[in-house]
Amino acid sequence: MILYEDTLFVGGSFTSPRNGLAAFDLGLESRDLLDWAPSVSGPVLSLLSHQDKLFVGGGFSEIDEYPSASRLAAFDLEEIGWPLEPSWLQVAPPTTGSIQALAAQDNTLFVGGSSYSTASFGGQGVLAAIHILSGAPASGFNAHLNPGSAVFSLLIHGSELYAGGDFSISGGGSSQSHLAALSVSSGGLLSEFAPTPGGRVDSLTLIAPDNLQLFVGGGFQVFGGVERKYLAAVDLATNTVTDWTPSPSGPVTSLVEYDSKLYVGGSFVNVAGQSRSRLASFDLRTGSLTDWNPSAAGTVNALLRHESTLYVGGLFTALGGNMRNRLASIDLTTGMVTAWAPSLNSYVDSLAHNGSELFVGGNFTIIDNSIPRERLASFDLSTGLLTEFNPSFNNPVETILATATRLFVGGQFTTINGNSRPRLASFDLISRQLEDWSPSPNFPVFDLALSEDQLIVAGGFSFISSTPRSGLAAFDLGTGALNPWSPSLSPSLWSTARPRSLLVEPGVVFTGGLFSAQESPLGPGGGGLTGLLPP
Repeated sequence: MILYEDTLFVGGSFTSPRNGLAAFDLGLESRDLLDWAPSVSGPVLSLLSHQDKLFVGGGFSEIDEYPSASRLAAFDLEEIGWPLEPSWLQVAPPTTGSIQALAAQDNTLFVGGSSYSTASFGGQGVLAAIHILSGAPASGFNAHLNPGSAVFSLLIHGSELYAGGDFSISGGGSSQSHLAALSVSSGGLLSEFAPTPGGRVDSLTLIAPDNLQLFVGGGFQVFGGVERKYLAAVDLATNTVTDWTPSPSGPVTSLVEYDSKLYVGGSFVNVAGQSRSRLASFDLRTGSLTDWNPSAAGTVNALLRHESTLYVGGLFTALGGNMRNRLASIDLTTGMVTAWAPSLNSYVDSLAHNGSELFVGGNFTIIDNSIPRERLASFDLSTGLLTEFNPSFNNPVETILATATRLFVGGQFTTINGNSRPRLASFDLISRQLEDWSPSPNFPVFDLALSEDQLIVAGGFSFISSTPRSGLAAFDLGTGALNPWSPSLSPSLWSTARPRSLLVEPGVVFTGGLFSAQESPLGPGGGGLTGLLPP
């Protein structure tokens, strides 16, 4: 089984209600079986989603009566109906044995199996590397497994390919059995990894240390009592600052994680001693700075990922050498700036999406030189076109949160379409109308987050819904009523506590900003970052 967005794909030897492959929509409460119904002539033993494709391996001889889809096939998840990928139907697949393991990195698919010809996949045999775009064997890769070998499990970690199975392999003056680490690029044996299990290996998994780390960006230069300039990581198992010291040269305003990488936006011009203008990324497996360097000509205030596209908002006027006024997108598959190029006349502070629309907030009033959009706009995610949604805010929008049916907006504004809505408001996205809900915080709202059926609000306010709250509050999404939840945050530098950012995880609400807190991941008085029980 694998999960792709909200779809669960299942493979096996079943013949009812689907034949070898099935898909379920987990976005629906009913978890409906989808109509997609490819006909597979034998068992499906491995599944992998990568670059919007579903790769399928097994012991089958054909799919949908295509004999060229033997033992290995790919489906295009971007096309309507998820058809078989045409370029992969031109590959000469193995006609015996089975594919039992799949792994992918960038544009290469790694395939492991048993009992098929050593001539398969251009002579690479039971452990092969295949170019994803063409379906052809990748040149230069040869693992040199001994005859009769079988590979049952594959795992990629950085530049290393780990293979488990029932095999022996020799190279570089050493040999390994059942478990080996190989070079991703060449397939050569990495002799320093030599566990030598006493029997076949069926499964591999990696428990990555970053699964227990909280990454924090901001304007700080000391964090948890140690020097950490603008970007740091906290080990949540020990509640201590890690040794990771990327040291960007200026404040970090936005963080996004995707595909084992951390994408960082802000006002810095170098990171880890290397030139990186307002955008950078790190490999979360190693903590090292990657080569990705799109270079923004101006501060980046907001990052948002949708599928494999990274949306970027801020004050910049160019990105990746292309003219882009305050809003742009980057294809994370290629790392390149896309052709999408709306032009805004002032800065973007916030981005949100609900799967179909991209919502943009800030201080702009004109888009594409002539179209009025006062501080909030939306774009169709499938076409990139500006929608007709056109509310008018009298002051900047700082934060947006979108669901399928509602849009919550916070900021410095006091009116929307001439109606009084101080600093926090909501829209019905079905009718596209401003809702009556108006909690009226007395100072700006900086961030919004969801915790199950509660809306959490962070800002500089000391009153909201005519009730004292020290910069944090929660509302029932169904009724709009203020929740009794009232964390105690003390002012730091300001006359009121000013939490500016929120992150909600199961059982905890993290908030960062200008305040001090007694119960902090960084110990008593670990001001500026704290973890709280959710409402």
